[in-house]
Amino acid sequence: MTFRKRTHSLRSQLSRVSSSQSSESTAGRRSSHTREKSRRRDEKRKSLLQNLETRQLLAGPDLIGIQPNQGDLLKANDVLTFSPKELTFRFDDNTSIDESTLEAIRITRAGEDNVFESAAVTSDLGTGGFAIFEFRAVQSGTLGNGIMIEFASNPNASSPIPMLSTDEATRTITVTLSTNPNLRTTGGDLESAINNAKRTSPTDPLQAGDLVEAIQVSGASGQALATARSLDEETLVLDGANAAQAVTDFGTGGDVRVRLISQIPGEEGRDINLIVERRNFGGVTNPVVVVSDNTIRVQLNSYTAGGQDLSSTAADFVARINGNPQANRLVRATIQEGNPETRIGSQPVNYSPIQLSGVSDIAVEPGYVGLGDSSREVVFRFSDPLPDDRYQIDILGAGSLALRDAEGDAFGDGTNRSIPFEINLGPKVVAVVPEPVRRQSNGSLAVETGIIEVHFNDDDLRQADAENPGFYQLIFTRDTANNTDDYIVPLDSDAVDYDPVTNVARLNYKRSLARIEDPVNPGQMLSGAIHLRVGQSAPLPMAPQQLTLPAATTQIPDGAGDSFQTAFNLNSGWTISGNATSSAYLTSEIRNETPYGLELPGPDVPGTRTIREEDPSRLDRTVPLDYVRQMADSVDGISVIEYDFVPSWLGDDPNSPGIAEDFNYFNIISEQQKQRVREVMTLYSEYLGVNFVEVTDRDPSDIAGFSIAVGDLYGGDERGSSAEGGLAVVTRDRDGDGFDDLVVMDFQDFDESDDDQFGGEFFRGAMFGVGQLLGYGYADDLPQPTTQSTSFIFAPGTDNEPAFPSYADILHGQYLYRPDSNDIDMYEFTVDQVAPLRLKRSLND
Repeated sequence: MTFRKRTHSLRSQLSRVSSSQSSESTAGRRSSHTREKSRRRDEKRKSLLQNLETRQLLAGPDLIGIQPNQGDLLKANDVLTFSPKELTFRFDDNTSIDESTLEAIRITRAGEDNVFESAAVTSDLGTGGFAIFEFRAVQSGTLGNGIMIEFASNPNASSPIPMLSTDEATRTITVTLSTNPNLRTTGGDLESAINNAKRTSPTDPLQAGDLVEAIQVSGASGQALATARSLDEETLVLDGANAAQAVTDFGTGGDVRVRLISQIPGEEGRDINLIVERRNFGGVTNPVVVVSDNTIRVQLNSYTAGGQDLSSTAADFVARINGNPQANRLVRATIQEGNPETRIGSQPVNYSPIQLSGVSDIAVEPGYVGLGDSSREVVFRFSDPLPDDRYQIDILGAGSLALRDAEGDAFGDGTNRSIPFEINLGPKVVAVVPEPVRRQSNGSLAVETGIIEVHFNDDDLRQADAENPGFYQLIFTRDTANNTDDYIVPLDSDAVDYDPVTNVARLNYKRSLARIEDPVNPGQMLSGAIHLRVGQSAPLPMAPQQLTLPAATTQIPDGAGDSFQTAFNLNSGWTISGNATSSAYLTSEIRNETPYGLELPGPDVPGTRTIREEDPSRLDRTVPLDYVRQMADSVDGISVIEYDFVPSWLGDDPNSPGIAEDFNYFNIISEQQKQRVREVMTLYSEYLGVNFVEVTDRDPSDIAGFSIAVGDLYGGDERGSSAEGGLAVVTRDRDGDGFDDLVVMDFQDFDESDDDQFGGEFFRGAMFGVGQLLGYGYADDLPQPTTQSTSFIFAPGTDNEPAFPSYADILHGQYLYRPDSNDIDMYEFTVDQVAPLRLKRSLND
């Protein structure tokens, strides 16, 4: 049997032909009564029409799910018991992610304090320092950075309660304070108004209280706002989440405070420092700012004239820092409280240098971030294993750093999204040090005899459990593979000392580990391999019990029952212990016990093309339409076929006259190609009544089962030869029994690694070749693709969805190999206590 690869591609050009036809028809005159009736009907219909509200679909990428490299989809507040190696972000089908915006996906962990920092801003709100207020972002993490609070005033307000409005797109809260002398807004009024302004439904617009929380840090709740200075057009910006920062009053005794926030996220911001100096510039001028690496040098003007202090103010300092491009890349300065016009240039600079500090959140550095298998997938791969901690995924949709698609639309229609999750791996043993060696004060080395140190990871352990001797079992194995002769060395009740600072447990056996007496052999010491079991106090497992099935009967041919009533009771020979692990094993066989008695339909089902058997050209056609080349399955039960990747086989020598199978051909199949063949065998076994068993190291002369090879086609069929565009797959009958048992795939047609993927050309060629060995014929006339079509390997059809095997292949294959195993073995056992249960199956060839 052969298969020929097409040497050219057939292209069909489709053209669209459009034509217009016009026709005119005439109709008789309608009476005026008819026209009036039609007019009234149209007016009645128009009155029933209602203009619907214009709707627009959300633009930009929409997150469908986050898939770790193992387990289920990651959802908000999930607790993972493993450390994922990567996360795959999948967006909607219509999205093509702009790869240049992937920095908008950020992952942060809480760090040692186990709490995510929140963006915040502090101000005295024009009270002259009599009251201090903090506005803190409701959403923790960096997504809270950038929320703005704008202030305005209304001197004619009829209520002291401030008016609030929220712009969800820009995350801006506008607060209009009452400056009516008789109805001034107080700190308590503002705090209550913001904290109570929350939406009642997730579909409602965001309110002020959904974005920020207002906290009065100091002062009386009845303190009127904007009394020392006007707050009109003043804007507070929340910042500082996952950023180092510092606050200074420039030695003014609290007359003014300036907050400096690092613009470099994470711990790197701690390297920023400001050096403040005084210099008399001889006139009124702004401070000078010079930046070198992570150091900002500010020279304040200390100029005075006629006893009048004309030095630099806090407002001058803030303006020059924020207005300098190099400095503003490092820090951003804001007036936290006090009078911005406070003179600071005349003050001693004993507060300098100003070092930024803080930051407990830790940005997770990726090892790789890029598009996945498609442009709607983003792969975030971690450079290091993630430790136990709380994590937060932030996807930016607002601002210039938003995640965007190829058309420039922002993620989530311009909204940010956070997905918190947690990793809890549990305590781990990172090292075990038996009888550690210590250096003494005099420089000598000494062994701590009888001591074993168990080093745990940085995970808080309960002191009582960590010092429980039962959780540490030193087991001597006596160098045997079974556990029946194992011995656990006992520990005294006070023999474990755990240090929660170093996370080290010290086990004291009070004698050398090499001088522990053997209780079974008095006078001898235990020796050989030992292992330390940590974390459980269960005794040693019991020896496995072998169970024997009862003798076969007419009703139960293999000794095991096949129903709930006749199920074999494992408890009849298995004693389950309440204190130790109990196990049992038995040997049984699933086999067909009775003839199936039915012949499945195959090539003669309705709708299948039939060629008369008496047609003499039936089997001589170029593509004989024989769906199967064998009769229906007559074997009761599942057929077992061995297969191998034979290293060599015998064929004809093309350089010698005549045809003789005396030339050695070698198999050059790759490991990747072998894996594709194994997948082919698995797919056929899934649907047909055949079980494939791979065998290795078989003598080439031992011809049994199927052999799969990649090599010279001439060695499989003398009518062909290997060449690009020639034959691709041939089969051969090596033992002359009338059934092909060797498939050879052309080493020139399948020489590219890209061909070796699942579903690729080599995979399809293997599906075709194995199908021919199974006894399939050709099925070119069926709707394509089918695996046994001559166009399947290189040009599969598109009539149907591709399937391996196709529906026609399953139908014809089950006719050849009936899936008729109807044997089932039933077992029962009773467990009268709560305990883990494990079942294991071992397959024997």
